[in-house]
Amino acid sequence: MKHLLKLYKLVNYEFGVIIGRLLLICSAMILVTIFMLNSAISKLSPHAPIRPYETLYLQTGGHFLFLSAFVLLLILFAHSIRSAYNGGSKSIYTFLTLPLPRQWHYWSKLSAFFIGVLLLYAAQLLTYSLGYSMYENHVSQYSNIGLLVHNGYFLSFIRSDFIRFLVPLSIPRLLSWLSLIITPLCGLYYFQLAVQSKIKPGLIVLPFVPYFYINMMAVQLFMPNGFEVKHLIQPSLILLAINLFFIFHSSWIIKKGAAAA
Repeated sequence: MKHLLKLYKLVNYEFGVIIGRLLLICSAMILVTIFMLNSAISKLSPHAPIRPYETLYLQTGGHFLFLSAFVLLLILFAHSIRSAYNGGSKSIYTFLTLPLPRQWHYWSKLSAFFIGVLLLYAAQLLTYSLGYSMYENHVSQYSNIGLLVHNGYFLSFIRSDFIRFLVPLSIPRLLSWLSLIITPLCGLYYFQLAVQSKIKPGLIVLPFVPYFYINMMAVQLFMPNGFEVKHLIQPSLILLAINLFFIFHSSWIIKKGAAAA
């Protein structure tokens, strides 16, 4: 229990380092998305076909703003990893002298950014909900001509591939969601450790990751007609297996102190 408390403190420390910039990224995503949605909603008219909310959301670029925020978070993660080894403080040397298992430094940083990704997802869902409230208030003015759809918010979740990506409702989608979240985190960390420790053979695995990742992301966000969700299982399991390699090999590198040499 004492060791778990120390690990908890390490995670808190790592999360405290990034929380300010994380909140800035989430806030910027929310504000820009809401501004663009408000602009698009204000142009709706009872004299023209009313687009479903999920269609309007995609047309205003809500999914691209989320992906941009996700990329910024990954850049923040990469900078955090690199600065621990090459920054002015080189904090990795301090962490490795603590009376704790060395691997805990790896797990604490990885956990902190995983929590950060979950917060980004929560911010995106909040944005989607706020946008729907704006959409519903606007369209309700035209309810006398039958444009207001009951359970529209729930139906938008069912119809939108993007929201089904954020909120997986089946085992194949859940596997895909997990693999798409952890792959860039584990991959970035492993790349830095492999380069820092000069373990070149470990880098051979990395080129295979973008192929599976980009294809799965594209399928999740823009599900082709006739595509069966069960086909997500195989590439998801491949990515998860690669991530297990990243995790175990990264833990070994940290334990041996090779990356801090």
